[in-house]
Amino acid sequence: MRKTIIIFVLFVFQKSFSQDLTDGLLLHYPFNGGADDISGNNYNGTIFGTTFGLDRFGNPNSAAYFDGINNYINFPNIIELKPDLPVSFSFWINYSDLTYENSTVFNTSFEENVNSGVYMNIQSSSSKYQISYGDGSNFYTASTRRTYTSNSIIQPNEWHLIVIIVNAAFDMKIYVDCVENNGNYSGSGGQLQYSNLPGNIGRHDRSLINFADYFKGALDDFRYWDRELTQLEVSELFGVNYNITSVLDLTSCDSIDGSITISGLTTGLSYTINYDYQGVPVTGNYIADTNGEIIITGLDSGVYDNIVVIEDLTSCTDNLGQVVLDSIDLTLTISSLSPTACGSIDGSITISGLTSGLSYTINYDYQGVPITGNYIADTNGEIIITGLDSGVYDNIVVIEGLTSCTDNLGQVVLDSIDLTLTISSLSPTTCGSIDGSITISGLTAGLSYTINYDYQGVPITGNYIADTNGEIIITGLDSGVYDNIVVTEDLTSCTDNLGQVELVCAIDVISCFKVKKYFTPNNDGYNDFWSLDTISNDCTYILYIFDRYGKLLKTLTSQNNKWNGNYNGRRMPSSDYWFKLDYVENGEFLTFRSHFALKR
Repeated sequence: MRKTIIIFVLFVFQKSFSQDLTDGLLLHYPFNGGADDISGNNYNGTIFGTTFGLDRFGNPNSAAYFDGINNYINFPNIIELKPDLPVSFSFWINYSDLTYENSTVFNTSFEENVNSGVYMNIQSSSSKYQISYGDGSNFYTASTRRTYTSNSIIQPNEWHLIVIIVNAAFDMKIYVDCVENNGNYSGSGGQLQYSNLPGNIGRHDRSLINFADYFKGALDDFRYWDRELTQLEVSELFGVNYNITSVLDLTSCDSIDGSITISGLTTGLSYTINYDYQGVPVTGNYIADTNGEIIITGLDSGVYDNIVVIEDLTSCTDNLGQVVLDSIDLTLTISSLSPTACGSIDGSITISGLTSGLSYTINYDYQGVPITGNYIADTNGEIIITGLDSGVYDNIVVIEGLTSCTDNLGQVVLDSIDLTLTISSLSPTTCGSIDGSITISGLTAGLSYTINYDYQGVPITGNYIADTNGEIIITGLDSGVYDNIVVTEDLTSCTDNLGQVELVCAIDVISCFKVKKYFTPNNDGYNDFWSLDTISNDCTYILYIFDRYGKLLKTLTSQNNKWNGNYNGRRMPSSDYWFKLDYVENGEFLTFRSHFALKR
């Protein structure tokens, strides 16, 4: 029977951001009692009068304070801090004074009466945030700068996160606590230019005649990049940290009642949530409940990817990554019985864990051919598929007709019980005789068998009847290698591969010659050639060397009597090689066969 379905939680979640905030980071001053750069670049600032006090969390000695009179911090005067556009900045700021002279926050290239670098101050008439860059010309006029003025008005004596992005003359942004409130562009200056002097925080000078302007207020966590930040990174800097949980409550495998819960939101605010479901973009609008949560319900199983939450009021954004909702499907087991003999078709596959009396469709591939069958589970909650031949049953998928629940049970292999034979041999009595034999045992007396083998690389087939001892004896065999010996029982097609048998000569020395057992053609000056060792000078001969497949490789004579192990310029591999020796002794023509080894 199927086990009772229980409620469970499967949660696969990986939160992601579009880019690492350390990518392209030029400097990062946390202002923990100094102006040390923690970006890894060691672009430490030089402090002129700046003091350190409480940050936005009330931590002492954790924010930089500027008195609006003569306090500032210089950047190192290096080319790396004077990059081409785009550039980005972020910092927490608390203005103490909104007069124009006390509102300059930073500039990346300070020089009196030269409009250069990127610099931030306020619009004097409206107290709005303002970012500009100069083209390197003398005098501060609209014709020497490009400026973007935000619609956001500065609120003094409050901490706010400011993120500034400068891409081009008409592509700048000022985020205040994640919100980019649009604004206006002004000025007609040329491209961004830098002076030969360093940039700084807290000081700016627009005239040779008037005193410099100095910032009055506090700054914390100042960062400077040589690239454009993304909206997600702005939200990350602001500390947006929504959380996601995924709960899949399945009543059955075909139900659509999964849910995703997003928390860490602001009660009553509206949010836009975008995600991809199975590759299809989906957008929804929601209101956070009294728990600061949004619960997306009625979800099917599958992959919910790129889940992005956007707070409509502030545009704060968080990418919550991916959630996988998994369905509860059939949980079945499978077992099998192979055929009882190699010619029989009585194998079976048993599928258990089904619901008694319900109908099921079972699909599988047998030897690559798709097969479908319809079955009713028995009183034991089982289906037994019978009458199966040996082979591979692959991609076995069970589908419950009532619910469409499925289970993929993979692959089952039904093995054939084949012949189990033994083999023995007798070599020829002499190298010139053909009286060797091979005996195959373990057969069924009186049945016919087909025996295939390769002799010296030549395929040979024979038909035989097993004797009363259940044996077949193949006689009249010469010395040599008998390879790939396969026995097939004609009645059942049962087979057994008995491998290789070698019949060898009984002697290695004849009256004229002695046979070398091996040689090592490695060009080391030792045993590099194979030849006969001549015992008598009265012997004449022709010797033929073959590979194991019977291919003629070399012919040797009394005059041309060495082989270097090559054939047609190609080095032959380490192996056994056979030879046939035709020679004359005492006026009699004789033949000798044997083999030797080539070792590299």
